[in-house]
Amino acid sequence: MSNQELNSVLHAIKNESFSSDKLAIARQAVLFQNVRANQVVEIGNLFSFESDRLAFAKMAYKNTIDKQNYYMVNSIFHFSSSKRELNNFIYK
Repeated sequence: MSNQELNSVLHAIKNESFSSDKLAIARQAVLFQNVRANQVVEIGNLFSFESDRLAFAKMAYKNTIDKQNYYMVNSIFHFSSSKRELNNFIYK
């Protein structure tokens, strides 16, 4: 995803009031294009709820082109259980 596309996605997510709408936009953004781990972090930080951050991190993993850097995504989580769940998802 280019920086311009990322900025557009970030703006669209910030303009939504409801968590489910934010997640829907994020899903659309990463479903059909490649992203980088740092972009996943930027988008993931926009979610208020841990469960939404986790859902987004899981859906974005498939299209992340630098999976070796996906450890950075752990920084968006407040709970160790979320980090464990993401890691279990990745290593299954």
